[in-house]
Amino acid sequence: MKRTIYGAEQMPNIKNRLKQMPVEAILSIRVLLIRDLRDRHVAWTVNICRIFLLLLTPVNK
Repeated sequence: MKRTIYGAEQMPNIKNRLKQMPVEAILSIRVLLIRDLRDRHVAWTVNICRIFLLLLTPVNK
């Protein structure tokens, strides 16, 4: 049995979700990341969790 990298199976799904997301959402996430890189590490990790929760929630359209 070959060992696969954990989470590699979920990557195409995340890429498809990113394609479905509007450009404004991606830009706002980028701005949040830039702000949080200047901010404390706690706020940075909280925003990372928010982004992953946003990606993991099913898209209802």
